[in-house]
Amino acid sequence: MENEFTSDNDRLIVITGGNSGIGFAAAKKFANENFRIILAVRNKEKGAYAKARILESFPDAKIEIMHLDLSDLESVRNFSGELHERHSRLDVLCNNAGIMWSPRALSKQGYEMHFATNHLGHFLLTGLVTDLLKKSSGSRVITTTSIARFGYSFNDLQNYSRGLNYNRYVAYSNSKMMNFLFSHELSKFFENKKCNSMSISVHPGISRTKLFISASKSDKSLLRKLLHAASGLIISQPASWGAMPTIRAAIDRRVENGDLISPLVFGIWGSPLKKRIHLSKDMERFSKKLWEFSENCCDFKYSFS
Repeated sequence: MENEFTSDNDRLIVITGGNSGIGFAAAKKFANENFRIILAVRNKEKGAYAKARILESFPDAKIEIMHLDLSDLESVRNFSGELHERHSRLDVLCNNAGIMWSPRALSKQGYEMHFATNHLGHFLLTGLVTDLLKKSSGSRVITTTSIARFGYSFNDLQNYSRGLNYNRYVAYSNSKMMNFLFSHELSKFFENKKCNSMSISVHPGISRTKLFISASKSDKSLLRKLLHAASGLIISQPASWGAMPTIRAAIDRRVENGDLISPLVFGIWGSPLKKRIHLSKDMERFSKKLWEFSENCCDFKYSFS
């Protein structure tokens, strides 16, 4: 698999949630490829620990730690402002961070927490840095979705905000579908603007990360017992394997705008395979509606100006 990847030195990569799991595994690979890395993390102490671990293996790695709470749109704006002060361009943005199967909670701005953290924060972050992406020829936005992306419903969003019929699994699945649809709509945005940037969606299959294990432990149901058991079976894979789709999306020159990269074997584990997914007319309509809804939630309009 090594010969599939091509890298350029001195490229700048931002990884949200890069202190653990898939993001950390990807960061180690990027450090080995001599990329400049920004770990965008909610907890800077954990970020510093992750940086130290990477430096143990790659002492010359260039790593910055920056604070980012994706559930808080104000924090996203502050992060973007600081990033613009420090850097004049951005080569790769990895929209990787997320929460999974969390109990009902609302963000600072009053949105359901899975929607706010997994989708809305990344939506705003990407929009705020499009000018930096434009300055880097061939820049890439990589958005992590999930094999568990099943539903999409604005009614669910509103009900969750009011606490009606809340289901943590549906909330997570909806947010992961939104990640995928955002990446799809972003690819069309780049194409319509005739810019040399790409939007690529990835998912890690079933990977043994702290997020997956802690999420399965948080539930006392039969599903929890099955998922927790699955984390130790052959159908799951280590985080280093789960990071392969992200790594390929960032480095492989054969990847194209609008691709989805996922594990080869049933989308669960194995080498990263790139493919195209064609949306139904209903999903295309929902994708556009989600984009408009998200712009309204963020009070932000996408532009390359």
